[in-house]
Amino acid sequence: MAFVGSDGGDDSLWVSDGTDAGTRRVSPDGTDVRTPLTVLDDSIVMPGFTSPSGFEPWVYDGGTGATRTLDIEPGPVGSDPELMVELNGYVYFVARTTAAGSELWRTDGTTVERVTDIRPGPASSVSSEFLEVVDNQVWFAADDGVTGTEMWFVTDSPAPTAPGVVTGVAGNRSVAVSWAASAAAADAPVLGYTVTAAPGGATCSTVPPATTCTVTGLTNGTAYRFSVVATNRVGSSPAGLSAHITPGSPTGPGQGQGGADVLVPVAPARYWDTRAGQPTGDNQQSGTGRLAAGGTYEVPVAGRLNVPADATAIVANLTVIEANAAGFATIYPCTDERPNVSAANYSPGDVLANNVVVPLSANGSVCVFTRAGADFALDVNGYVDADAPDTAIGPARYLDTRGGQFVTFDHDHEGGGPVAARSITRVQVTGRGDVPAGATAAMVNLTAVSPAADGYLTAYPCTTDVPWASTVNYMAGQVVPNGGVAPLSATGELCIYSLAATDILLDVTGFVPAGVDSIVSLEPARLFDSRPGGELVDGTSAGPRLAAGSTVKVQVTGRHGIPASATAAFLNVALVFPDGPTFVTLFACDDPGTAVPPRTSNLNLVTGGVRANNALTALSSDGAVCVYNRSGADLVLDVTGYLR
Repeated sequence: MAFVGSDGGDDSLWVSDGTDAGTRRVSPDGTDVRTPLTVLDDSIVMPGFTSPSGFEPWVYDGGTGATRTLDIEPGPVGSDPELMVELNGYVYFVARTTAAGSELWRTDGTTVERVTDIRPGPASSVSSEFLEVVDNQVWFAADDGVTGTEMWFVTDSPAPTAPGVVTGVAGNRSVAVSWAASAAAADAPVLGYTVTAAPGGATCSTVPPATTCTVTGLTNGTAYRFSVVATNRVGSSPAGLSAHITPGSPTGPGQGQGGADVLVPVAPARYWDTRAGQPTGDNQQSGTGRLAAGGTYEVPVAGRLNVPADATAIVANLTVIEANAAGFATIYPCTDERPNVSAANYSPGDVLANNVVVPLSANGSVCVFTRAGADFALDVNGYVDADAPDTAIGPARYLDTRGGQFVTFDHDHEGGGPVAARSITRVQVTGRGDVPAGATAAMVNLTAVSPAADGYLTAYPCTTDVPWASTVNYMAGQVVPNGGVAPLSATGELCIYSLAATDILLDVTGFVPAGVDSIVSLEPARLFDSRPGGELVDGTSAGPRLAAGSTVKVQVTGRHGIPASATAAFLNVALVFPDGPTFVTLFACDDPGTAVPPRTSNLNLVTGGVRANNALTALSSDGAVCVYNRSGADLVLDVTGYLR
């Protein structure tokens, strides 16, 4: 038995076997102990005080009789731990630090870690009024600074990971769908799998250990894609997605009516995060450590989650997080010589993302170089099929208006200085470098450098009129990149319109070959604008501004000539003057009211302003995309192409 008592001095920890002789004080002299006392295996965890450390979590080892301090907030102030509960070998409690305020922490009796950072920065979020274990979950009250105080919970057991590479064998009005099993915690095993066909929504389901089931009632000659979702007691996994499969004409895995798919969209998932405690989709490549200035890190991608081992390139979203200084990041296929291109250009303290198509190395990896010290996250939302025609190339610079030391790979389209306001710059893309004549679109990264005023860039196929859409949104003095698939003119040119005077960089990472009909590039068009009165491709926007934590569903198919058979879309999403630090996630969902967005982001913004990013996003069974927004903001969504 253990209890807190006093023999005339400070409150101390005492233990007893029920006899006077067996009752003794075990905490050292000059210390102070308070409740709660929480049992953890053979130990007791409690708040304890010493003058060098203040109140910190203490652990009394019932086997050795020793006590030790877990020093969360070094110095005499201490972290003032409160409200301790035990769950599955951990004691959870509320503690306060100068850097993060009051948050939820936990200890296994030896180490201690912060579990939440709901309100980043020194402001407190977790209340010291409520902490309870209910149904294997730790419930607590917290204020995220946006929605006020609400009930939150954490569980040490996650939802399953996304099912692995999804394939199928076509039959008569049916497809037998197979997948690699999801990973799940031992105390939260996978309970079942559900397969859904798109279009149409036909389903089948099964329970482990089975990893195959047959979807029936399909239409012969129609190309379908199949999503597989695993569930356990915690929730549902991200979806694993197949390539196109057409019943009635049996095809191999990843094959469609025209052979292999060039770009295959997958459920968005995180493949790399340098920050401690930030999970990835398969818990690999997590917490690898902040990259130092001039550092390079190799990220294995192929053979993980939904990217097959023989994929040749990926559609990736690279996020730079709180850079130490101004600089740039390059993502490339780990070649001996790093290419003279940038995937993200950042300023000190920036959190920004950019979408790129990048080839994989022979080992199935990509390398990330950073000019300044920074944290990074890498999300993947598509890949290039191994049997597809060549599309990805070594990244190369095709336009740089700055001149001097800044050059293009062939010294064409370089120099000349900032383009004028309301000007159009024509860039020849085909027939240069590795982009062949006849290519119909290019996978590009477009950057505005130090514009003279607020404005935007629009990349388009040199049509008579400039489309009412934007590719890059910038503010005066910024360096802002954005990637995407841009349609080319009949002569292989790309036109770039700029509202304000600015320098422009254009990098090309791939192309759409002539004769490939599974990728359709479109003249950019606006599908959604939360600002009332904005011009859309088929009408006028009605608003309103999006609330914090909300998800909006935007119909894509049936608009701007996009057919119902489209399975994914190239979208450009822009954040306009958010209420606070925020991020945006694009994903396929049926019901925005109940959908849970994946733990990925397509767009990040720390301070007020305007920022955009491009994304390849799978569509829901009814041809729509869902957009989750962390803080209140206006949002704009343009479409630049689709997959069929």
